[in-house]
Amino acid sequence: MGKRIYIQFYNANSGESITLPITPEQIEIPKEKDIKTYNILNYGEVAIKGNYQLERISMSGILPDEDTYFALLASLVKQLEYKPYSLQETRDMIDRWITNDDVVRVIVSGRLNKEFLIQRNTSTIREYSTSEPFNIDIIEYRDPKRENKTATVTENRNRVKLKQRAIKKYVPAQFVGKTGQTLYKLAWLTYGGRVKELMDKNGLTNPNMSIAGMVVEMLPL
Repeated sequence: MGKRIYIQFYNANSGESITLPITPEQIEIPKEKDIKTYNILNYGEVAIKGNYQLERISMSGILPDEDTYFALLASLVKQLEYKPYSLQETRDMIDRWITNDDVVRVIVSGRLNKEFLIQRNTSTIREYSTSEPFNIDIIEYRDPKRENKTATVTENRNRVKLKQRAIKKYVPAQFVGKTGQTLYKLAWLTYGGRVKELMDKNGLTNPNMSIAGMVVEMLPL
């Protein structure tokens, strides 16, 4: 089974972060330079070295209602305190970052870890559905003044500690199984495995049995 991609938005100024519960199937991360070409008489076209262009990324996904088991895949952090995932709080948090022009660090597991500004967030409201599809457009943030300064060792250590604390997910002590859900599915969605541990924790022997309505004792991360 392939490795799940984790996407986190982290605001160091406010101490807030959100790990997306449902990630896009794919994300295009462009690397681009502004290369100009010219036609030279009696020679032909030539390319001239250009400058680095800011990365512009668009990602689409779904923010589910907190009553769905997809909420287990998310974490919500406020002032470095872990909170259960909330659709309303997530929506308000992103809108506030846009309004305040906050610099947000975007972390895509194993692939991207940079600061961005959120240029646009488009939510879609659907009839008879509590989940919200979204499309977020972000543009890379670069500060020439800051890039010319060398960060102190203390600052670097503090940033690493903040990221490590904010990257964690929130997992409740107990979870009530939903219709069509099995212990096997719950273990993979929440932990990316650990089926045997979750079975032993709850005294179960069949990972594929329905756990609808059952109170499942969850494992710590």
